Amino acid sequence: MKREKWKNVYVPRDGQLEVRVRFALDALEEKPAGGLRRKRVWVLAAAAVLALLSVAALASGVFFSRQASAKNAAARVLQKQYGFTPELEAFFACEVSEDGRTVTFTPNDGALGERLGVYTVSLTDGGGEASWSYDGMTETAEGAVWDVEALEKAVERKHAGEEWYEILNDAQALAVKITAGKAEELARQAVQERYGADALAGFGGANVNLYVDEEQAAADVHGIRRYSVSFQREEDGCYYVVGVYGDDGGVFRCDLRREEQEPQRPAIADALRGEEARERAQVTLEEAVSLSKQALAGRYGLTAEQVQRLEWEETYDGVTYRMEGDTPMISCYFWLWQGEDETFTPGDGLYTVEMNALTGAVDGTYYDSGAVGNG
Repeated sequence: MKREKWKNVYVPRDGQLEVRVRFALDALEEKPAGGLRRKRVWVLAAAAVLALLSVAALASGVFFSRQASAKNAAARVLQKQYGFTPELEAFFACEVSEDGRTVTFTPNDGALGERLGVYTVSLTDGGGEASWSYDGMTETAEGAVWDVEALEKAVERKHAGEEWYEILNDAQALAVKITAGKAEELARQAVQERYGADALAGFGGANVNLYVDEEQAAADVHGIRRYSVSFQREEDGCYYVVGVYGDDGGVFRCDLRREEQEPQRPAIADALRGEEARERAQVTLEEAVSLSKQALAGRYGLTAEQVQRLEWEETYDGVTYRMEGDTPMISCYFWLWQGEDETFTPGDGLYTVEMNALTGAVDGTYYDSGAVGNG
């Protein structure tokens, strides 16, 4: 996606500040939900009024923790200096130094991370300055270097339907020269040669799966597309698994295994901690959702229409309340999809807000457009 298009989405628009101030004022008029003490409502209201006194707070209508404020400031520096967008931040893990002056953005993904490098932001009272570990470089010993523009082009291809393994590899690495039927034939031969002519007696039909193995491919001369062929015997859980290279049909694995049932591990401890967080929370879920929307509007420059379209998910991966040390936290998840079809629109994706359930302070905001994974 072109950087100019992203700027049209994320650079604050005329009147946007007025919208965010209105969000903050509207929050003061909301009636307290059940379970929130009147004193706590007054504290939240006072905090919101005080926040309106500064330009930074006007941009969000809520108050951020020290760590979150440092991350937000660093993101602004990266946007100004390198053209970073919120979508690109999802490719990096953000870490703030103890003194809050240095913020480091380290790539999350191993294979992709080798191309992206590390961004470091040194914050000052007047803003800050960023540096990139690959400044002035076009390639490393591991391969090509991707600056922000290159990463944006790759993300555009991802939204267009390609997977990351297709974007990161050339045609030779992606080549598949044998069919699934041929892979099954080669697998049967391999089992019989290793375990005997009658080895497959009593076993069901083959399950043939074409998959991508980028890690192992780096260690040999074959491409990244491989077949996994399995034959299972239902009565005792025994099965053969055979690995076949997709480029030349070579067999690289042929094993007899027994299916093992892993014991269920109930997450009792996590459930109890989650209930503890819910009981100790001084901010209701309703208030957390309202404050979270304000935080997202300010942090990512969402329009009033985009905020209205945010769909709250009460849980995502089963987590809403959790304990972080001795502090109860609330996680608020929102989906935004602006089109009527499957076409990606800038700003679409999953938004997450981590909030201190005692004070209402936003501890972190996260945006994932869906471009990071292969799904």
